[in-house]
Amino acid sequence: AASNFDLRAVARLSPDRWMEYFSATEPRDLDDWRTYDVWILDDIDFRTLDGKDVTGFLNRKGGILVIGGIDNLTDAGRALLPIPISSRLPTGLYPLQVTEPFSVLSPAGEYPPVSAVNRVIGANPKAVTICRSDKLPVIAYANYGSGAIFQINAFDVGAWQFSQSNTKNEGLLAALVPDIVRFLSTLGERNRLILMTARPDCETGATLKFTLQSFDRDLRPAGGGDFYLSTAAEKIPFFETRPYFYEAEFTPREKGEYELTAVGTLGGDSLKSRTLRIKVAGRTSEPEKWLDRHLLQAL
Repeated sequence: AASNFDLRAVARLSPDRWMEYFSATEPRDLDDWRTYDVWILDDIDFRTLDGKDVTGFLNRKGGILVIGGIDNLTDAGRALLPIPISSRLPTGLYPLQVTEPFSVLSPAGEYPPVSAVNRVIGANPKAVTICRSDKLPVIAYANYGSGAIFQINAFDVGAWQFSQSNTKNEGLLAALVPDIVRFLSTLGERNRLILMTARPDCETGATLKFTLQSFDRDLRPAGGGDFYLSTAAEKIPFFETRPYFYEAEFTPREKGEYELTAVGTLGGDSLKSRTLRIKVAGRTSEPEKWLDRHLLQAL
């Protein structure tokens, strides 16, 4: 899933020094925050956002994912959050109850508890709460202008992932976090159909699998749609393989560049995804069924 994104991880080492996490180099253009589609903020000092025009970024269709705690959080910053937080609560076991389905999270599922959360002060009336621990919101999102903020009110999310080993929910974060990022970036485009493929290039005769994800008018995951994959020459139906996820297969017969779009209806609304462009090269070898096997045997 990560291959669908250009990920840039940056950490603040000191008041005047930043470091690219993966390359261990100092970034040259860190201040150009407007070039990003989504910010992921994990245990940050809110003062580091001074001058970054957070509200302007959101109003320009940006998305923000907040994980863990925030030090030196101002009243203005707290008003932005889906879950208004203050100090960290004592470490313990905070069982999760899913109240709204999202990605792989389901109200019918059982999930390991998180071990540390923030104290919650008040409530954001615009927020959609996905997970609670008793009366404490743990996962939620809220619209802000043309953008949105998604929040996981938990520390040690990696430890939470580790606690899922040997359970039916193993690998939960590997699916959840990419879906959050897609949700935030597509929210800015107001796109309710997300069309994806793992292989943008292939050879003639190769079968490409396409995945489609659908959202309702509030951009919450929603299923039951009737969709098909549209090319210049044919329409291929999608089949819903799990709630609000669909799959279709396309086999190009000729080389060239193809444009594919998902279209259809959901709850009476006509929807259309962005267009994917696929480059198809000629075969490097002939399929076995096209060879003269009798001739080869004689040789």
